[in-house]
Amino acid sequence: MPFLIAAAFGLILALGPAEAREGRPAETPAFAAYKARIALDILGRMHRIRYRSQTGGIARVRFRIDRTGKVAASEIHTSSGNPYIDRLAMEAVPLGSELPPIPAELGIPSIGVTVPLHFPPRYY
Repeated sequence: MPFLIAAAFGLILALGPAEAREGRPAETPAFAAYKARIALDILGRMHRIRYRSQTGGIARVRFRIDRTGKVAASEIHTSSGNPYIDRLAMEAVPLGSELPPIPAELGIPSIGVTVPLHFPPRYY
C-alpha cells in the first residue's frame, strides 16, 4: 500500500503545476482535485495489469482527454527502451478508454497530459 500511495503522489506531481496556456487551466483546487482523480484511476489500471519483467521500466505516455473523460489520443512520448514495458504503459491509458470527465468549472474542452508510468520488476 505505501508503494501505491507514493506512486499516486508521483503521478500527481508528474501531471505538474498547470499554467494558463493552450489546453491547460491555471492551477486551482478544482484542477488539483481532477489531477488526483486521474492519477488514482491510472494507478488502479496499472495495478490490475498482470505482467512479468526482470528489469521493469518507465515509459512516458502522452494522452488527450476530452470533456467527457474519453481518451481521444494516446501515444508513447518517451520509450522505456523495452517494447514490452511500453506496451504495458499503453494498456494503462488505451485510446477510447474512460477517465473522469473534465469538471465544468475548469472551462476547457480537452486537456493534454504526459505522465511517467513506472512498472517495477516483477518475477511472478
